[in-house]
Amino acid sequence: MNMLDAHEGQVRRFTARLPELQHVRRFVSDFMACHPSADDAVLAASELAANAIEHSESGGFTVEVTHLDDVVRIDVRDAGGSQQPKLRHDDIDATRGRGLVIVDGLSRRWGVAQGPSRTSVWCEIECAHVSAVPDCVAA
Repeated sequence: MNMLDAHEGQVRRFTARLPELQHVRRFVSDFMACHPSADDAVLAASELAANAIEHSESGGFTVEVTHLDDVVRIDVRDAGGSQQPKLRHDDIDATRGRGLVIVDGLSRRWGVAQGPSRTSVWCEIECAHVSAVPDCVAA
């Protein structure tokens, strides 16, 4: 299995429905191809996609995954919503609102870019060069 090539990327469009999260996770997992940072990338993408599903005012969103030297950048874009995405530290008993806290903990950095009818929330997951991938088979 080949390691991620620098500046390699893939983009896919998803509908804004909760069952799509499994497809987002598979898309990112397949892209990462058993890389040691795969679990972090999959979890971060899942959290960003869940936010797009919950907060976007459109019927879909796009996930772009790109390997850039020593990071994997995950960019989730949608038509935007009424609120700007922000890091929240809710009460410990809250049942929602932890997605960006998780992304913040997993990523080197993350951010939000907004434009007319567009929101992009992205993060960069550490992806240090590894000389070889352990034997693994994509499920």
